[in-house]
Order: sequence, then C-alpha cells, then structure tokens
Amino acid sequence: MEAIRNLHLVRDSAIKARSAACVQLRDVLLTAPDHLRNRLTAKSLEGKATQARALRPDLSKPHEPERAVKYALGDLGRRIYELTAEINETDKHFHSEAAFARLCGVAPIPVSSGKSHRMRLHRGGNRQANRVIYLIAICRLRYDPRSQAYRDRKRAQGHSSTEAIRCLKRFIAREIYYSLKRDLSANRPIVEAVAAKN
Repeated sequence: MEAIRNLHLVRDSAIKARSAACVQLRDVLLTAPDHLRNRLTAKSLEGKATQARALRPDLSKPHEPERAVKYALGDLGRRIYELTAEINETDKHFHSEAAFARLCGVAPIPVSSGKSHRMRLHRGGNRQANRVIYLIAICRLRYDPRSQAYRDRKRAQGHSSTEAIRCLKRFIAREIYYSLKRDLSANRPIVEAVAAKN
C-alpha cells in the first residue's frame, strides 16, 4: 500500500500546484490589457493556459508592463501543461485493477507441469500490500459467509485450499482497487477547491 500512497501523494501535489497555477493565470488575465486578454478565447482556464503557452514575448524589454504580462501568461501556461502531463503520467501507474493486482503481488500467472494446469500469484510487487491482502483473506474466511461460500465453490471446482485463498486474494484486490478509485474521484474536487483557496 506504501507504493499506492506515494503515487497518490505525487498526484495530489501536482493537482494542488496545477490548481494554484490556474488561479494565478486567472488573476494575471484580470489585469492584462484587453487586446491580450481577448487573444485567449478558450472558455476554460486550462484551454486559456494552452493558448497562453503559445505567447512569445520580446525578452529584450522585460520592464515593459505588457511584455511582463505576456511572459507571465506564457510561463503559467507552460507550467499548467507540464503539471497536467505529470498528473496523466502518474495516472498511468494506476490505470487498471489488473495493474493494481500486479502491484500488490496478487496477479495470477499460469503454471503448467505435465498434465497439471494451475495458477500461482505473481511473486513481485509490494510485499507489505500482499501481506495485508492475505490477512484480509484469512479474516474473511473466518468471519465472512460470502468469502466462505467463495472458498467452498473453488474447492468444489477442484481447487486446493491454497489455490482458493489465492483466488480470494485476487478478488479482494479488485474490491480494494475500485474502493480506492471511488475515494480518489470523490476527493479530487475537494483537493482542487482547497488548492484554489490557497
């Protein structure tokens, strides 16, 4: 889970920085000359940021107010673009529940030996996350009727107790992934709103 926490930390930091840059862009636009402000025709701040990236001020006279505004808008536009790219890159590491299962070391890998065909769990990934999921599985098998029924179904299909636990761990990883995804989606507007106020 530490790996996920760190990815989340990096992502939140980039979202806060992007929100702050968007607020700064909006503030600079409020005081910008009309003809310069009218060049940025996009409706959203991110759209305006994309247009602002294309501004190329004459840096030989940075003391002139209009050129300073142009420079600030271009710089903020580039910063917003780079932070958006960073957020998107971080999202790639958390793009599917299969990737999450692999990160936690509970992704199934086919193992064949002669006529025997079975699955084992990926031995890579974060060992702490794997241990947490294992403990959840063991507790569920003791107290949760759904998990007990799942194990019994797997045994009836010819799986051993160990294989049934492996299957349950993969099932638990799927549940955790979608729960985390819901939490991230629910908290995103809050993070952006707090960053905008600061």
